[in-house]
Amino acid sequence: MPQHPSHRQAPSSPRRFVLCTLLLALLLAALVPGLVRAGLLANGSVFLPMIVGESEGGSPTQVPTPEVTPPPGDTPEVTPPPSEIEEWLIGSWSYFASSGSIGLGITYEFREDGTFFRAVGSVVQYSYSVFAFEGRYRVEGDRIVFYDQLKSEGHASSWDELWRIAESSIKDVPVEDEERRFTQASADTLILHSDEVDTELTREES
Repeated sequence: MPQHPSHRQAPSSPRRFVLCTLLLALLLAALVPGLVRAGLLANGSVFLPMIVGESEGGSPTQVPTPEVTPPPGDTPEVTPPPSEIEEWLIGSWSYFASSGSIGLGITYEFREDGTFFRAVGSVVQYSYSVFAFEGRYRVEGDRIVFYDQLKSEGHASSWDELWRIAESSIKDVPVEDEERRFTQASADTLILHSDEVDTELTREES
């Protein structure tokens, strides 16, 4: 019958070394706090303020709290409301002019949330086309800044169909920001100025 080794045999040299190392570590762990405390008491004028954060006058030193800036992806995007928007500007405005078989129609809708819709339609020899825009706007003094704009283009066979296309089409072509100077000619008249031409818009009844 095979003989199993007895656990009561004396431990081998490697085993004794491991046990001694563990006992030494436990002993140092028990002694180190006392040694550190004795060193602090003996040299308290130098080391103790460094540990507890006290100044020479005895008052605790204020450690500034570092500012933590959240990553850009964690910061919700907040869009401020448009500035200096007068109530009279909110609503729909339009312009229309024609001569023979040529016509031009422009409509703006300024909304309270700072977004806008604009459509520019034209007809030449019974061929109708329209550019429609959506985006955001803000008022700076006597100027309206249009930004974050997207546009679409469409064609139709009548004015009614043209405006329906302008409203329902998907605006997915980016447009550069633009700025127009404006004048409130009356409560129902808005003039947009540009280097080429001034456009006189009339308020549409809601």
